[in-house]
Amino acid sequence: MANETSGLITPVILAGGSGTRLWPLSSDQRPKQFQTVSGRRSMFQQTLMRIADPGRFTAPIIIANHHHADLLDAEIAASGIKPAAIVFEPEGRNTAPAITLAAMMVLALRLGDNILVMPSDHAIGNPGKLISAIDKARAAVRRGFFVTFGITPSGPETCYGYIRQGAQLTDGADMADHIAGIFHVERFVEKPPRDKAEAMLAEGGYLWNSGMFLFPVTALLSELSRLQPATVKACQQSLTAARIEGRAVHPDGLAFSDAEAISIDYALMEKTEHAAVVPTDPLWNDVGSWTSVWQMSDRDQLQNVTIGDVILHDVSGAYVRSEGPLTAVVGLSDVIVVNTGDAVIVAAKSHAQDIRRIAEAVKSRSAAAVGTPPTGKVDTILDPAMEESLAEIMPLPRRA
Repeated sequence: MANETSGLITPVILAGGSGTRLWPLSSDQRPKQFQTVSGRRSMFQQTLMRIADPGRFTAPIIIANHHHADLLDAEIAASGIKPAAIVFEPEGRNTAPAITLAAMMVLALRLGDNILVMPSDHAIGNPGKLISAIDKARAAVRRGFFVTFGITPSGPETCYGYIRQGAQLTDGADMADHIAGIFHVERFVEKPPRDKAEAMLAEGGYLWNSGMFLFPVTALLSELSRLQPATVKACQQSLTAARIEGRAVHPDGLAFSDAEAISIDYALMEKTEHAAVVPTDPLWNDVGSWTSVWQMSDRDQLQNVTIGDVILHDVSGAYVRSEGPLTAVVGLSDVIVVNTGDAVIVAAKSHAQDIRRIAEAVKSRSAAAVGTPPTGKVDTILDPAMEESLAEIMPLPRRA
């Protein structure tokens, strides 16, 4: 590779979500990232396969829920990709604390200079285009920018946040070619109503917010220490008191609870003066509803998707999936029918986003107490210098 794109990247795979919009297939015991929605591998395994190139990437850091430890072991074994570490969050506190933990681990384990943050429950139809966008983004990261990847919109979607791209990055005539196609972030836009989404697309310059990022590690922790000092301190303290078992890292729960539950978008990207965006179109889908699954699936002449033991009569535009007994649908259009054997959901595609409310109702009805992971240090980290490295991270130097 040219010097402009030299240096390895450490992937950070976010795998702690619950995926309630894909209930009943997705559950607390096996959330959507571990489900096979398209292709032959789960979305988690597909995510790992995208970052398997040792010429670009180090071994990944995985951020996960401790309840999924056994499931993760099986998924990782099936992928054939060994992580550098798996960090089991004591509790979900949104993406900013998770990414902070991962960045500290990358420094402590002396991995890459940059981290690539990727949710594990998204589908990428053209991984090659994403890799090209990542290579392009390195030019901005080397200059201290925090890069997000904006998806070229295919329509006025109301379930995605948007990014308004600003002026193109420049760094003098001699560097102009290296940073072509990378833009300052002008602003972020929350999920809009349809009329506003249509107006933004008509205006141009708006991209879907993919939730994927490329960050320079040291600069990231420095900027977060300025913008979110309490969260950075809580993450550092939770790691220095972590319980370690092989590659599994269990941060101290009491210390971690002091971290603010906030997304990286709010904590960093909307506040920093160093946000940049790379537009790309890798056939991205956040698989945020059964309608999204229908859109990305192969359909018959009547636009139906059928999986499992299914019979249809006078049905069009439907997604019908049976993981259990025969499921028959008659005389309906634009519906979602999913039968897992334990539960059945029937919903209009237009109301697919509301399925999460059913999942939440089921969860509250059958809620049971769950244990918390033990705290206290009982082993050493992979790198014997872990404690010393973490101690050096705080206090962090301020950005110039």
